[in-house]
Amino acid sequence: MAAVLIGCTSCSTDKQHAAGEHTVAELAELSEVSRSSVYRVRERAAAAGATA
Repeated sequence: MAAVLIGCTSCSTDKQHAAGEHTVAELAELSEVSRSSVYRVRERAAAAGATA
């Protein structure tokens, strides 16, 4: 299921967390991945946004 988080869901996941809709723990549970995976995807998305 990690691929789902890394795929197009990662943008939605980041937006949901930023909007305060879900905690990282909730997003991890919903995506069936660890919290560290959620943080890693958010870091990668932030880095990609900074360079784009």
